Amino acid sequence: MSKTIPEDLLVSIFKLKWSDFARSKEEQNMTYDFKKVLIVSENKELKQLINSKQKPKEIDKIRILKEEYEKLVVPLNLKEDNTVLRKLIKLDRRVESDFDGDSYLYLKQWGLSVWGLYYYKNENFGKAKSKLIECIALNEFLIGKGLKTAIFRIFEQNMNLSAIYIQEGRIKEGLRLKNHLLQYLSNGKSSKMLVSRMFKDNPLYHSHIYIREGCLYQLFRKMAAWPLDHRKDFYDDFFVFKLFFDKISMKEDTNDREIMKFWIYIKRNFYKGNYEKYKDAFTQFMNTTLSYKFDILKLSLISDILQMVESSEIGYENDFYTLTNTFISEKLIGINEFKSHFIRRMPPEAEISPTG
Repeated sequence: MSKTIPEDLLVSIFKLKWSDFARSKEEQNMTYDFKKVLIVSENKELKQLINSKQKPKEIDKIRILKEEYEKLVVPLNLKEDNTVLRKLIKLDRRVESDFDGDSYLYLKQWGLSVWGLYYYKNENFGKAKSKLIECIALNEFLIGKGLKTAIFRIFEQNMNLSAIYIQEGRIKEGLRLKNHLLQYLSNGKSSKMLVSRMFKDNPLYHSHIYIREGCLYQLFRKMAAWPLDHRKDFYDDFFVFKLFFDKISMKEDTNDREIMKFWIYIKRNFYKGNYEKYKDAFTQFMNTTLSYKFDILKLSLISDILQMVESSEIGYENDFYTLTNTFISEKLIGINEFKSHFIRRMPPEAEISPTG
């Protein structure tokens, strides 16, 4: 961190009553299980699309093959199975031979997204992008046929395109695409950067509010975690924050949106050097009892503090590590989910203690 941090700010943060800061709660809103709702909603729309009354067994056949495609995702991500390519080709042949019409198109788009992942993992980014764009086109067609949940498949492929841009070295473009996706989920705002004309459809934005909010919360947490997870790549935190959260306008019509907007407010004051506002807001945030799903937001703020300490000459880094380590171990009950993001911030003598 290049800017000079007032030492009295660090001293005042150190003297805060960290032991009184709020512990995470295990409860979470139903919206956090939005993927279950997405499956139910998608199945309902799919039955109407396929006309399940005339083809009662078609839905089960589609579900089975879709699950076969999904089973290839984990070994592809982990690069554990050298038979994935053969399995993927075999599944495509079954789709070609056993399905037609809208059933065929629905399964085809699933296959294309897995092919995109396959080429991405093999660093053939050109082919990966081609498969993802083709997948988006098929989902646009399915939306026109009544499968409105396909907008979330288009959203996923845009997320995948963002990852490809970053791997290609188009860092700014990749991070900015995430910003535009966040803006869409926050307020329905479309842009030329989003890959699909469907993002311009305002009624579509309002068609599955519950699922949309779940996607918003998940994306926000992932974006907050991104600088921690990629610190080894030497990305400047302010550079990432500005690209991710610049010009985000979020209506505070849910408690969780208020939490996210307040977190952005804290970070902005930190980067602008408004340290009194930053410290007051930081204290308020840390004293707020939140779902463990938002632990990553508190970890991000702690990471900022440790970076300030490391760049200062205050002289008691280990005391800060002990202080923050104790807080993380005792108050953030979801720490195991994010431990890999944060543990590399700690020196060996200050590693995070295991939690139950």
